Order: sequence, then structure tokens, then C-alpha cells
Amino acid sequence: MYTDSSFAPAVSGSNEEQELKRVMDRYKKAKSRWMSWSDLWEEIYDYVLPHRESFYQESQASRRTENIYDETAVVGLPKFASRLQLGFFPPNGRAFRLQPGPEFPKEMMGSGLQEELDKITDLLHEGLRNSNFNAEMHEGLQDLGIGTMNLLCEEGRFQGDLHFSSVPPTNLALLPGRMDGVSDWFRWNDYMDITEVKHRYPKAKYTEKMASEQKRNPKRKTKIVEATVYDEQDRFKDEYTYYLISETDNCILIKERLKGRGSQPWITTRWSKSGFEVWGRGPVLQAMPAIKTLNLTVQLILENAEMAIAGSYVYDDDGVFNPDNITIQPGTFIPRSPGSSIESLQSAGRFDVAQLVIDDMRRNVRKALFIDE
Repeated sequence: MYTDSSFAPAVSGSNEEQELKRVMDRYKKAKSRWMSWSDLWEEIYDYVLPHRESFYQESQASRRTENIYDETAVVGLPKFASRLQLGFFPPNGRAFRLQPGPEFPKEMMGSGLQEELDKITDLLHEGLRNSNFNAEMHEGLQDLGIGTMNLLCEEGRFQGDLHFSSVPPTNLALLPGRMDGVSDWFRWNDYMDITEVKHRYPKAKYTEKMASEQKRNPKRKTKIVEATVYDEQDRFKDEYTYYLISETDNCILIKERLKGRGSQPWITTRWSKSGFEVWGRGPVLQAMPAIKTLNLTVQLILENAEMAIAGSYVYDDDGVFNPDNITIQPGTFIPRSPGSSIESLQSAGRFDVAQLVIDDMRRNVRKALFIDE
């Protein structure tokens, strides 16, 4: 995907320190913008995407569905992504067709130009079908339902091979650029072993301190930051710089220039954007009041049903009956002294209107996700 990229080793001395400081300052600025959104995204993940990685520290494979009582939004978001994918990027169809622009003279149109462009179109679609584009695009469109999709396109193992990665906002920060676009991307990994860095990034060059640390403690955790930064010195150049930085060891492991149109590997799109915000706002964000109301209503119905099934009881305290030793269930014999009684306690209210609220809220959530026409 890099049309004209040149690899440059990490610079040394004071220049490296200044460059590292400049990149890390931009990373901290992007991270501060990211932190202002993380609480909102975490709430969305709790109600809509419980299977996704959390924005906060937690153990792997932890249960995150205990507080979900209605699955309308959980099931609806993948359906929303599937409808968009089938409409814009059909797996076995054409997502686009290359055609000559208006700058081509009419006499060139009959010289087989369109046939050649159709061959190129088929070749591009064949490359997408042979890659993991369809699977990653579906994941990315779910992020678009929240507000922002970030798709990373990288070179594969052989010539012409493409590898796509849908990067969720859990470990990605953005900075705005010219014309309200995105200029900088920062991706981090807090759980990588120092030995794993070389396996994942073969071009990475360790410092002497990192090499000796790897020999002493090969399992030491190292925080890695990948930065794709726009070259602001010359805004008329379409040029970016890729950095691989070890924040733990405070050094640049890889520096690579990305030159030319198409060299920038990130595909970022927003559903809608407000003001000077770099992150987008999607239909899930707009439907969160209905999603939370629906979840709470179903929770109250289940709690009311539990109360109706198990019940509450009053009894005469005669020193014989001990409620701590009694489980009220079918087939249970409860001893009591003559004259004492056990009576059920009626609930103070009924929840007959709950079904009306549920039907209305479910309809609103499905309409927000374009599931219902």
C-alpha cells in the first residue's frame, strides 16, 4: 500500500531526543483528547459491545454481560454493520468502477480505455476478496456505528497481498489536521514483552540498554507506541513519518518515511462530526438514552417477576419458626405452632405498562440502527 516509502534508521544524539520529544508531545495531546471520550465509550461498550476489550484495566476473558437485560442493541449493531457492508462493499460484487474523468478527450474513449479500466477494477476487487477485507470491514463498521472507523491497511507477505486491521478506539488516539481531517494516528500496546517486539516488528533496532535488558529479563513488559505523523514542515507534500517508539525505554526503534499519494496506511471515517472534534458521533451514541431506558425497564420487570415468584411473607414470631433455616419453594414443609400463621405480602404496585415502554424503546433502537424501515 506504500506507493513510495523509504526506510530510515532512527536518528541519534540530541536530534533523536528532540524528535522523540516532539512526537511524544503530540501523542500526549492526542491521548488527552482520547481520555475525554473514554468514559462515554466505556458506557457504550457496557450496553452494546460487551465482548470488546475494555478501556480500563481488567483481566482477560472476564464476564461483562451481567448488567445487560435486553439484547436489542447488542444484536442490532452487527446487523447495522452487515447492512452497510452489503450495500457499499458486497463480498462477491463490485464496490466501485473506474471510469475516465472529464479531462480525457472524447476521441480517447473509443480506444479501449474503458476496457483497460474495467480490468484494473476487477484486479482491485480480486485483491480485496483474497485479503481479510470483508471480515475487518465488518468490525470497522461496528465502530462506525459508535462514531469513528479506523482501518489499517498494510503490506502482506507477498507482492500484491494486503492485510487489513480494524483498530478499535480502545488503544488508538487521533489528532485533527488540515481541512478538518485526521493528521496523526497513535496506537499503543501496554502488554508486549520486550522479546515479542522483535518478532512483531523485524525492522526494530534495540539500543544497547534494551538489548542487555532483554537478556536479563526477556519477559519484561514494554509499552510500545506506533505513531503515523503528518509532515507539517511542508504542507504541500503528501508525506508522513512512521515511528515505532518504546515509551518504557524512551527511544525510537523504527523511523520510516511514507511518501506519495496512498502511502498513508490509515483509513479513518466518521459518521458525523461536531465542531472541532476529531472523533465522530454515530447512531449508537444518539440511541443510548433509549438503550439505557430499555435495559432498565427489562431489569425492573425481571425483578418484579422474581418478587412475584418468590414472594414476601409475614409471620408470627412465636419462637418456633426460624426464617433463616427455611427455603420457601415447592414441596417444602414448614413447621409452626398452633395459632401462628404465615401470609404472603402483596407487592405495592404492578408493572403492567412496562410492555408498552419496551415495544416503543425497541422500535426506537432498531430505527436508529436502520434495522427497521
